[in-house]
Amino acid sequence: MKRLLIFGICVLVCWGCEDERQPQKVPVITNLTITEITESAAFCTFTIEPVGATRQAGVLFGTFETFFSDASESSTTRIADGNIWLTLSPLDMDTEYFYKAYITDRHNSFIYSDVGQFRTIPLLMDVSLTTIAASYAAGNYGFTIMSNGSWSISSNQNWCNVQPIAGNGNREITVSVTGNTTGTPRTATLTITAGNKSQQVMVEQGIDNTILDVSKTKLDVSYMPGQHASFNITSNANWTISSNEAWCTVQPTSGNGNGVIAVSVNENTTVKPRTATLTVKAGSKSQQVMVEQGVANSILSVSKTELYVSYMAGQHASFIITSNVAWSITSNAEWCTVLPASGKGNWVIAVSVAANTTGTPRTATLTVTGGGKSQQVMVEQGIDDTTLNVSVSTINAPYIAREHSFIITSNTNWSIGSNQGWCTVQPTSGNVNSFIYVTVSENDTGTPRNATLTVTAGRKSEQVMVIQDNKGANVQ
Repeated sequence: MKRLLIFGICVLVCWGCEDERQPQKVPVITNLTITEITESAAFCTFTIEPVGATRQAGVLFGTFETFFSDASESSTTRIADGNIWLTLSPLDMDTEYFYKAYITDRHNSFIYSDVGQFRTIPLLMDVSLTTIAASYAAGNYGFTIMSNGSWSISSNQNWCNVQPIAGNGNREITVSVTGNTTGTPRTATLTITAGNKSQQVMVEQGIDNTILDVSKTKLDVSYMPGQHASFNITSNANWTISSNEAWCTVQPTSGNGNGVIAVSVNENTTVKPRTATLTVKAGSKSQQVMVEQGVANSILSVSKTELYVSYMAGQHASFIITSNVAWSITSNAEWCTVLPASGKGNWVIAVSVAANTTGTPRTATLTVTGGGKSQQVMVEQGIDDTTLNVSVSTINAPYIAREHSFIITSNTNWSIGSNQGWCTVQPTSGNVNSFIYVTVSENDTGTPRNATLTVTAGRKSEQVMVIQDNKGANVQ
């Protein structure tokens, strides 16, 4: 029995030694492929045959074919089915790479594949718009970045901002601008940078060219209910009107271009005048119209409804306002002004006019409004109808002292003066027609001499020249 056991053991040992001496098949790398190449990574796949003789599989990759200074490695020990998938990363964009796969057997011997090569995808970056035309008003706009890499955006103007300011891949960008109140168009430059590439988007913001004007800025209306006033809107855009008081309404409340606005009020049953503010808006512009409504017992009267003033410039007339409310005065003619132009209670109003050089009479209308009431004063300015004539234009006087005369013909007050002391006149002023006596002293200067007599009436004037001979000339 013991001999039999020893024999069996020897047989098994001999069989094992025989198995060790059987030749093993060397594993090989097949179907080596690079797939799914992007700008920063790639997949390497290959097959190992036979699987049982392999302990580890991997890939060396780098930008040098010798894999010396920059070689990277991706490896795995999961090789059960012999199909190997390895990720090669990180990689640089648009770069040529070399690679070779390897496996190790049970003796840690390395088996390498041939060297292959591939190139990563280049950086791509573009924008959907290169120019954004922005309104003068604050608002948001957008464009799209199309890229396969990371990017950032910067703006060179504080009034123009973007969100987000950085990202990766494709992305919609929101551009926000503030309202342009500078009065001039302006431009911002958005610079998008990705790696060594850049794109620019110009944001051009215009100005508000809206026209908006109102024909009146103040309306005085009665305390009674109804439509008592209107004003005109001049515009080239859409506009709206709002009132800050429920008792004051307008029609229409919105429109486009020019329009006539009707103002209606409820009855003022209070004991005090009241004011509503109408606000007209178009674009970024606005105008206001004040509506002042009087009370039932408001008082407003003027002492005169007609004033007649001289053709000459100056303050020539006045009238009295009697009132218990605030009032204002407007003139429909630039040549006629008042002081003061507004006030409250009783007041004396001074009326001033410019000289009437038109040759025809003219009329200005002064309108006094307050407490829902109004009064008018007509200012009529005449023309200069002065007549002025002299009977002679020259007096020839001998050198000796003597008196001469001429006649002034006029329909108004006049005055006369001499520019020389040796020649005097009497009288020096008068009204309508008159004889003028001219006295000259003896001329002992040795030369002839002249004097000028100037007659003035209103804006008109006439001159008489007095020419006196020197001593030795013939005496007439």
